Parts: sequence; structure tokens; C-alpha cells
Amino acid sequence: MRIDIYFHDYKDKSESNRTLEVLQLYLNKHTIMKNYSSVYNSISFKFLNNPPKKREAKVLMPYGVHPEVEILSHFEDNRKLSVEVFHLALGLLKEAIPRIPYAPTKKEFDFDVEELLKDIIISIKDAPNSKQELKFLDDNKKQFTLQNRLNHKLRIIQNFRENPRPLDTRIIGVRIFSNIQFDDGDDDVYFYQNMYSIIFSDVLYWYDIRLPGYKEIYIELVESVEEAIDISTSKDDWFQYTHAILDYTTFKQASQEIKEQLLLKSLIEGLRYITDFDHLEVNKIEGAIEYIQKHKLKTPLTYSIKENDEYKVTIHYKVTRETIIRNYVKAIYNIHIFQKATGKESVNHLGIFETFNVPYILGNITLTKKQVTIKGRKGLRAEVYRSSEKAPIEFKFEFQKMFLTNEEGDTVG
Repeated sequence: MRIDIYFHDYKDKSESNRTLEVLQLYLNKHTIMKNYSSVYNSISFKFLNNPPKKREAKVLMPYGVHPEVEILSHFEDNRKLSVEVFHLALGLLKEAIPRIPYAPTKKEFDFDVEELLKDIIISIKDAPNSKQELKFLDDNKKQFTLQNRLNHKLRIIQNFRENPRPLDTRIIGVRIFSNIQFDDGDDDVYFYQNMYSIIFSDVLYWYDIRLPGYKEIYIELVESVEEAIDISTSKDDWFQYTHAILDYTTFKQASQEIKEQLLLKSLIEGLRYITDFDHLEVNKIEGAIEYIQKHKLKTPLTYSIKENDEYKVTIHYKVTRETIIRNYVKAIYNIHIFQKATGKESVNHLGIFETFNVPYILGNITLTKKQVTIKGRKGLRAEVYRSSEKAPIEFKFEFQKMFLTNEEGDTVG
């Protein structure tokens, strides 16, 4: 469990205390790989320094995220490292722990107060007793913070592995982003990153991949597992993170063909990682992976499918290197109308639109026995975007005009 320490000084209005920042770092080294609640993955303590006389310490549940216990204090010099303040704050925090279960919440939650107290007592025995020890923690704050965040992520992932959740939400997309500092002018990495974000989103959607409560998978490109520290813990989040390790030094020196192979391989490993810890449907995932590996950048992309007894209407789209400029992505959209009785297909070009804004143009698709109608979304933004693309408010395709028949009933169009 992660411990967050917040601070507010009523006298000088400061929101930070250097010693308490080191205390937070120190405590998380002792608690971050532990579980004290099946509901919450973190808890916060807020020190109210030099408070008004009538101010009382409360136990809160801000935004329903996790319990927050207020602690009244009277520390001096918030910018100074102090062994005395460190031990005093640690003692005050220990005294506040039994108040955690009194956090106001609509739902009951479990919290192992005794176990947390036991670990805090151990941390008190091992606590720094010299300014040099505090300074060592302070000087290495970035390194220890990253390690704590990584351990926190690993603990949460282990929780997911041990406690499968129902796969009740259909995926709507995959986003690929990077913590790697790419070279200026390296357009290849943006091209492949955006292409495979689109391809993975499209294929996983049509393979009907189901997720435990969230709608999107965020694949984080990193150069090492130590950099992969992001994880979603809130039940209200619409996404979950996984990571894909990419050796960027090797990548940027490779040919375009090898670059694609390297990135695709890392993305697949990232997808398999989240499949493992969140108990996704392995057979479906592996089927989607096999399909993507077979087609790669030529993977057929489908925007929408509608059909009735006589016709099947599919809107396909295609993204090329020419339609991607860094993170600005456009696609070529075509409508395919298949007449089931004759086996004939009519293909019509709809236009080139931004993938993010395309619902403003291709919003609602209505299929009847006589025609298919595509209408854009309503609203000012939709009107502005359609105007910028010189796109109509609706497309209409009449089947009689598209599939003409002669007197013998043969299709001639």
C-alpha cells in the first residue's frame, strides 16, 4: 500500500515540508509491497501545521479515492531537514492510524490497522537517527521514488493476478504512448506508433475483446521495465496500463522493415502482459495477434458494419504514411455495399478524414431495404469540422441505382 503525505502550514501558507517528503519516501520502502485493505491501494495523511485553535483533525474520504487522516502539528522551518521533526512526525502518524476505519464512506471497507501498526513500529526502530542518513534519502529521492512506484505497480498487478475480475466491458481502443525521448526528425517511430494504435484498436474491437471494467488499453513504450511505473488503481478509470519494452538505440539504426518488426514485437509482448495479469481471454487475444502478425501494416480496417437480409454495408478505412503527420492521423474511408442475392459489390469513396473526428461526418448509419444513409453528428463542433473538410451532412446510397437489373433480372450495374 502506498502512503501519501500532504502538508499545509496555516502560518506561512506553504504546502510542503522537506522532512515530511523524506518521511514519505522512507515509509513507502516499508509498506508499498504490503496489503492492508482489499478495497484501497493507498492511504494519505495530511499534516495541518500551526492550525487555528478550534481546528480539529478529521478523517476524510476525498473523492472516494482512499481514506485521508488529518494530523495537527507544530513544526518549524519547513525547508530544513530535521531528525527531530522526522521522529515526531512518525510518532504522530503512528497515533493516527487507529482512526483510519472511521473514514466516511457509503460502502464498508476492511483495513488491517494492527498489521500497519506493526510495520510502522518496525520502521520506527529502523528510522534514520542522523542528519546524514536523512540527507542520503533526500539526495537519492528520485531513485527511491521510482523504485517505490515500480514496487507499488508490481504489488497491484499481483493483486489483479490473485483476484480475477469479471470481463464485462467491450474494448473500444488501444493507445500507444511513449516515455522514450525520440530523436528530432524521427518520423518512423510516430508512423508505426500511430499505425499500430489504429490496427490494435480495430482488430481487438472486432475480435470482441472484453476487459474488467475499463474500456481502453494504454501501452507505454519504455526502454526498460524500471521505467514502466504507471498503473491504474481506481475503479472509475476507463483505461489500464501495460508496458512495451523497446530498445530505441537499436530501433533508430534499423531499416524500416526491421523497425516495424521491433515495435510490433514489443507491442505484442505488452498485450500479452496485460492479458496475463488481468485474466483476459487468451484464445481471443492470440487470435487477434496472429491476424495482426499476418497482415501487419496492411491489416484491413473496418469502421462499421450494417446488414439486413439483402445487403451488407461495410465502411472500410485505410491509413498510409502520407496520411500521418506525427500524431495527426487521417484515413481514407470507402463504403462497400454487398448485394447478397447476386454476390455483387459496389465500392464508393467517402473521403479522407481525421480518425478522431470522423464521427462528425460518419456518425449514424441507417440501413433499409431501399438505401443506406450516413449522417454526421449534430452540434457546433460537428458543423465546423464538416465545413473544414467540405463534407456533406449526410451520404445517401440508393440500391436501385447502384444495382440496376435488366428485363431478365440480371444485375448490370
